[in-house]
Amino acid sequence: MKSTKLDQLTEKRNQINAQIQALKSREQAQKRKDDTRRKILIGGVVLKMVKSGEMPETRLAEILDKHLTKPTERKLFDLTSEKCVTP
Repeated sequence: MKSTKLDQLTEKRNQINAQIQALKSREQAQKRKDDTRRKILIGGVVLKMVKSGEMPETRLAEILDKHLTKPTERKLFDLTSEKCVTP
């Protein structure tokens, strides 16, 4: 069966759409990796500040206690479950 110009263009459009989707997926994956890397670096800086005395350990504990609400997160940092808020 002979393919028409319309069939050829439709196939080309489908290929381009697939390429666009693949590029979007790679960009999203890179954004997630970059976000994870930023969080790791921030955590490293904060831990270094605590270790060097630039930030009191009690201050870090207060921040964690205030902002961590999920039971699994609080357990990871040995925070009491009294302030735990279930979403």
